[in-house]
Amino acid sequence: MIRGCSEGIGLATDEIHDNQLFGSTTLDRKFGAREGRMRILEDPSMGWIPEFHNTDQWFHIDLMDVHTIVAVITQGSRDNYFWVTSYRLLYSFTRDNWTVYQENNKDQIFPGNHDKNKAVRNDLLQPIQVTTVRINPVTWHDGIGLRVELIGCRYRSCSDPLGMESGEIDLSQLTESTTLRPSSSAFRARLHIQPTTNITDAMCKKYEAKIFKCEAVKLYGGWMQKPGATTSPSLQIDFGELVSVTGTVTQGLGDNTVLCWVTSYKLNYVGEGDDWRVLKNFNGDDKVFDGNCDQNTLVTHYLDHPFFSRKLRFIPMTWYENVCMRLEVLGCRLSDQHSGRLGYHLAEKPQTKPLYQSLNLLKDRFNNQAYITFFSDCNIMDQQQCFIK
Repeated sequence: MIRGCSEGIGLATDEIHDNQLFGSTTLDRKFGAREGRMRILEDPSMGWIPEFHNTDQWFHIDLMDVHTIVAVITQGSRDNYFWVTSYRLLYSFTRDNWTVYQENNKDQIFPGNHDKNKAVRNDLLQPIQVTTVRINPVTWHDGIGLRVELIGCRYRSCSDPLGMESGEIDLSQLTESTTLRPSSSAFRARLHIQPTTNITDAMCKKYEAKIFKCEAVKLYGGWMQKPGATTSPSLQIDFGELVSVTGTVTQGLGDNTVLCWVTSYKLNYVGEGDDWRVLKNFNGDDKVFDGNCDQNTLVTHYLDHPFFSRKLRFIPMTWYENVCMRLEVLGCRLSDQHSGRLGYHLAEKPQTKPLYQSLNLLKDRFNNQAYITFFSDCNIMDQQQCFIK
């Protein structure tokens, strides 16, 4: 058993909400998917009963985030003599591609119940990391009737920084609504970044002919919107793949001479489809996050119910003086679930783009008006060793 991973994940306690439970079919409202919760002590559920009794039926639990599942507990229907006597367990990361749980390289058929009330627990030989689970009845007594609880815990490695501060998310993946100037655009919105002016005559002479306009210029300590802009402010991250977003971290502008920060914001995202959505709370209202009260204090929000995203927009709602942000997104990449890379340490050097590639992206974005930029740890004698973050 995994330490700290031996409790119900929330069907019995309503931590898993009704809108996270689905059935392939339903006999009627009285026996809908929300009745598939296993409550033993008080107010027991009726149990989910499908309209049809065949092996095409399934009971679906959307966990909304990566969880480790170590066991499944089932009961039959409370008021009918229906119970499932054997079942398969299916799981998915994306809700599209389903995998049947196996043991010894064979689809595992779990033994089910012998009556309608006694709970039967099946421990998994190999715990699984999943976002969505389905119980697929194989055999049953008189008809399919099911109440379920899953034993497990939220997958703790799914709270890694996704690459803003480290530079793993590069300039080509970042866009902003407006910016004061190129040197305060979205590529400066990295957590803990500081303003710098460190371009020397030697740097200009070496790179001016190769890249573009070169002059000593202040690199701002964050993204700063153009004051007075009529466009609604936003900063967008294209992750390039599906990720699970479990939290956010924000700061204001990292410059003691310019005081500005975002005091509240919303999140918009593109999930598995192509449509933009506003992140909602459980009342169905737009979720508004508290922002910062100063420039440098980190404000972290962990989401009770994370979501999948390919693209994410921070939408500032209120701010002090001007829209200024540094930020990080917490979560995990679903590709890392399969590669075993979850839990990597930030000390691992990210594969960022060489300086000349990233600078040309910046040049193209701002119609040749961008500035050549360097960081203090950049080896000016070899541009292949220089990285823009």
